[in-house]
Amino acid sequence: MTFEFSTVDDVARVHLGAPGHHTVGLTFRVGQADEPLTWRGVSHLVEHLTLHGDPMTHPINGATGPNATTFMARGSADEVTAFLARVVSRLQRPPTERMGFEIGVLGSEAAGKQRSTMAVAANLVFGNQRHGLLDAPELGLDVVDETSVRNWVDTWFTRQNAVLWHVGPSPIEADLSGLGTGQRARLVSAPAVLGPGRHLHADRTDGLAFAGLVASSDALGATLAVVGRRLHDALRNERGLAYGAMIDAMPVSQDQQLLIVGCDAAAHQLAEVAEVTTVELARIVHKSRIADDLRWYVGQVERMIADPMSQAELVREAGERELFGRIRRQPEEMLDVARSVTAADVAEIIRQFLDQNVVIVPEHHSWRDRRYRPLAGSSPLPVDGSSFAHVDADGSALVVGGDALELGGSAVRFDRVVAMACHPDGQRVIWAADGTVLVVHPDDHIGGLDAVRLIDAAVPTDRVVRRSEAGRGAPAPGAVAATSDAAVAV
Repeated sequence: MTFEFSTVDDVARVHLGAPGHHTVGLTFRVGQADEPLTWRGVSHLVEHLTLHGDPMTHPINGATGPNATTFMARGSADEVTAFLARVVSRLQRPPTERMGFEIGVLGSEAAGKQRSTMAVAANLVFGNQRHGLLDAPELGLDVVDETSVRNWVDTWFTRQNAVLWHVGPSPIEADLSGLGTGQRARLVSAPAVLGPGRHLHADRTDGLAFAGLVASSDALGATLAVVGRRLHDALRNERGLAYGAMIDAMPVSQDQQLLIVGCDAAAHQLAEVAEVTTVELARIVHKSRIADDLRWYVGQVERMIADPMSQAELVREAGERELFGRIRRQPEEMLDVARSVTAADVAEIIRQFLDQNVVIVPEHHSWRDRRYRPLAGSSPLPVDGSSFAHVDADGSALVVGGDALELGGSAVRFDRVVAMACHPDGQRVIWAADGTVLVVHPDDHIGGLDAVRLIDAAVPTDRVVRRSEAGRGAPAPGAVAATSDAAVAV
């Protein structure tokens, strides 16, 4: 098994020769984390516009993730070549006349979306910036127009910012020269708002998850496998406490990844699950039994390389390494890297992870580990301005000053607002860079319309999104409804 690396039409290509059908993926280095909140959803819209109307004669699909957007197909050489030609043609001339229809489809897709633990964790680490916005609403769908969609395509969906990965009997003659010209985009991380130490966050969840930043390294894949194996054995096989462990990592920059470790658990077993998890992580830091785990991991890599069912995943991973500017590796070199990982390498990654992490637990859960401190809210700010009493005597007053606003014990500086959604009924949803989300509805406060006018005058206009729906809908994932317990539409 050998990857063939090449560059044709300024597009990086990776091919793996294998009998049977052809599987192709054209991946661009642009995703949700590259979108400002006011344009959130534009890459997803481009994906839908590009795939609209494709024949269902063979499998095709698209995916927009945190760091990349991919168009995929499987079929004969003629079918996948024609598919790629259609993708290039539609990226040359996006069918913007379909925008209204596809935005409606995206709205339906969002309505059925489940909360992502990784997205909640990323928001706690980065606030309302870049990877911290993965669970944010697609506000951009209310403001993007034909010109902005074309500009987004011209900037990001270019030959130099793409890789074509392919499994099939022979390389295909795909003409990608019609894609625009641009530059390869690097992975750029937002500054972390999560400080050093161990933090505690209560959320609407049915289990627990630990999340923190670690350095990207050759040992990270082995670490994920070792932690996953340990927790599966301890939580499921030995104790019967959980169905399985959740272990994942997401690249957030060229040299860092967000690591998440957790599992679902029944409420009455959560304390025991937490104890077992922390004990197993501590054992890894102290290098207990890791040699056996690493031998098992090498065997898993050997089986994956030998398994024909893994070919598409291997070449996709090789393509992403090429796209993200990482070292090229043949399958044999992947195996050599797996064999080179030591117990000390794995222990160091988990030690980094525990030095700065947050544990996400269900609301009202009593957390026993005193090394974890509840995450602090937004820092108090001096807000010298107009005060608007809540119509409910037990509700929080709203204070709007020239530089900041305060509500429910949370304060936001206007110059730190990354976006504000304006609803036709007067509701305002305000996102601050540090992760704070404030919801202001004029009906909640005496003189509330005057408060809204003051807020509108203070928030920079380039961060304002005017939405078509009234507020008071379903709460946004992870949002803080600072107007007591009222539900919020964003």
